[in-house]
Amino acid sequence: MRVSEAIYKHLAPIFGERQVWPNAAPEDAEYPMIISVIANRELVNTLDCGYLGHAKCRVQLYIFAKEFEECEALRDKVIKIMTEQTDLPSCLPISDNYQFESTVQAHLIVVEFSMWEQTNNGQ
Repeated sequence: MRVSEAIYKHLAPIFGERQVWPNAAPEDAEYPMIISVIANRELVNTLDCGYLGHAKCRVQLYIFAKEFEECEALRDKVIKIMTEQTDLPSCLPISDNYQFESTVQAHLIVVEFSMWEQTNNGQ
């Protein structure tokens, strides 16, 4: 399964189907919401077979909420759900960072993960 599919599958039940966005959210998006960004993909290759259909992805999940406590609670749920899911072979949290977004008057926690995906493109 691709990382983007797993993120939507597992986080839409928490945030709502219209609150999980890849790369950017529309201006009229409601809170709480989450934006996922695949910042980097390292393709796994071998000398014998070439690309194996596996990739190690560095993923940033931007969790927005109007209340600080809600933002922290959502961060904890996201980490728990994504580390316990079984669709991706590996999903490890690396770090998280808090900031207040004054332009939208919302709290933001960015959680960075290392996620492995498997596709059908390999040999």
